Amino acid sequence: MGYYHLSANIISRGKGQSAVASASYRSGEKLWCEDDQEYKNYRTREVKPETMILAPKHAPDFVYDREKLWNEVEQVEGSINSRLSREIRVALPKELSNERQIELVKNYSEENFVDRGMVADIAIHREKKHNPHAHIMLTVRPFNEDGSWGKKQKKVYVLDENGNKTKTENGNIKSKTIQLTDWDKKESLQSWRENWAEKVNEFYKEAGVNNSVSHESYEKQGIDKYATHRLTYDEWKAEQEAQIQAQINSEEYEPVTHMGMVNQDIRDTKKLKDILEKEIISLEEYKDALEKEINEEYIPHVRNKFPLSNQQSEALEFVAKRIHGYVTYESAKKNMETVKDWGKAIDLTGKKLGVEAIMLDKAQNDYKVDHIRAIRYGLSPKRFEEEKGQKNRTINSKVNKYERDIEAYKKAEYYSDIAFEVQKEILHKEFGEVYPQYSHIKEDHNKLISDLKNEYVQDYLKTGYKHESIKEFEDTQVMKHYTSEWSKDIDLKKDLQENQHNLLIANRTVSKYSKEYKVIYSEGATKDKIYDAKLKLEIAKYQVKKGENQKYELDVRLNKTLSFKYQNQPTELIERIPTKLKGKLLELHLDERATGELSKDLKTVEKDLAKVGKDISHLYDKEFVEATASIGGVAKLFGDLGNQSQNNDKDVDEIKRKSKSKMKGKTLHKENEMEL
Repeated sequence: MGYYHLSANIISRGKGQSAVASASYRSGEKLWCEDDQEYKNYRTREVKPETMILAPKHAPDFVYDREKLWNEVEQVEGSINSRLSREIRVALPKELSNERQIELVKNYSEENFVDRGMVADIAIHREKKHNPHAHIMLTVRPFNEDGSWGKKQKKVYVLDENGNKTKTENGNIKSKTIQLTDWDKKESLQSWRENWAEKVNEFYKEAGVNNSVSHESYEKQGIDKYATHRLTYDEWKAEQEAQIQAQINSEEYEPVTHMGMVNQDIRDTKKLKDILEKEIISLEEYKDALEKEINEEYIPHVRNKFPLSNQQSEALEFVAKRIHGYVTYESAKKNMETVKDWGKAIDLTGKKLGVEAIMLDKAQNDYKVDHIRAIRYGLSPKRFEEEKGQKNRTINSKVNKYERDIEAYKKAEYYSDIAFEVQKEILHKEFGEVYPQYSHIKEDHNKLISDLKNEYVQDYLKTGYKHESIKEFEDTQVMKHYTSEWSKDIDLKKDLQENQHNLLIANRTVSKYSKEYKVIYSEGATKDKIYDAKLKLEIAKYQVKKGENQKYELDVRLNKTLSFKYQNQPTELIERIPTKLKGKLLELHLDERATGELSKDLKTVEKDLAKVGKDISHLYDKEFVEATASIGGVAKLFGDLGNQSQNNDKDVDEIKRKSKSKMKGKTLHKENEMEL
């Protein structure tokens, strides 16, 4: 379970707080405050915060100027006890790269706050490597369509059953306040907490990180941790007075209420835990230093004397800056994975821009047929060309940033690939120094072999112990788990499972956004809401199409793989097997339960499904089932596949039997000759 933290608080003038000062502290910028006519400026941070401002499309341009934004807030929230901003604080997952952490916060803020009308001023703090976190300052008042400030609430009169105003006993007209947004509701905060957990887990999955977080309490999660208890007002007041009295008497403060004492015990436990964690960190630093010392003692000449070209030196220097540390095989590999994830995120951004451009082209075609159809896309029939032009200009401005990101990514990918290849070569030489009897075993682009070599090298560096033999290289049954074929099969299985999961989510998302779009459109929502809903739907449809294309590519890979494993079966028969069923056959081989005879393996899969209460049709797609309806459905097709494959398996068995018979005859003939 990963670390989860999301907390919310209100920045209020009633508590003596300033929106400008708060923004200055979080962003690390010097800001002029018009309210008290002075600059707000705080200590220079060792690591400059990464900041950005996100806003709804109809918000005025000044919101992107931090100083103007919060001074405007100070002006419009004029009451002596006005709430100036809502702040959300979140802990960022350390397992993700800096780039993906930024994308995570942006994505979450846009979906939960900006799309609901808030301006989000984001500051990411990284001063403590173990505690990257983000401050999200939000406006508490919406904007009108014309860019002016809207109202947070309105006062309405309480009417009787005849529609007349009612009065209090004192003769005053009764009224009540109605909130115009749901931002203050408890349900909204609960939703934001839950959505943060879902978004983190989504990014974990995209990055291939085997971790998850939950917004639920420790108790609900079954985790043995304790949070401090909330004090009542009387308890809090008593503890405050006790603290003041302790300061006056120059004494150490001790809690005076029962719950205050309980909380103190919890805090003491946490302090002890923090001390232990610091000790662990110290031990880690000691361990790193010891490993470096052992490395220099045992195999110094390999790494230190490894010849590097200028290009390789540049690559290692580039990666060292990216990871903020020493480049090793493990760190170079992890960096490669991080860069790959970054590339996927950039590619997705580009695809989304492409989908939006295509949607506008569709809108243009529909507009030509009937001007009213422009409304379907959230565009005005009267101002269609103007609004479409503005949308295209916005896309073009995003494309410029996308192209810059692409260039940065290509550079990172180029240097990261070179650095990783260098580290693999160094690893191979180091392994050869320690275990020269196995130096002939090459990787051949097989990451399993490289990872195995790294395990033994690291074990040697930590302990100085050299194994007499390496079991993985001696046992042929174990060694097959490190072959290129095995590595490719594992990757294929992983890609197939990921594709099936992504397609399931994508189809559900299309269904969800389709319903949302129909509701928004039928209720006559604003143009921006209709446009955004339509764009979300089109992007979701693209994700389904992308998933289907990937599924086709995976099916081609499965055909090639299974044709090799079942060489007696014709390619046409393998191709007729549904993709999911091919995946189950592949899993059978990886579990080492396959017989090599397709008919028997198909039966094994069928029995496995029966054990878990599923029918063979579970492995067939809906479209596939519909397509086979004319030939008797899934059961008929599965029967045909089984019968045909069984005939081919019998042919192979007969060939093997005759071959053995001939060999036996030859052996007997030789024995008779010897007797003569």
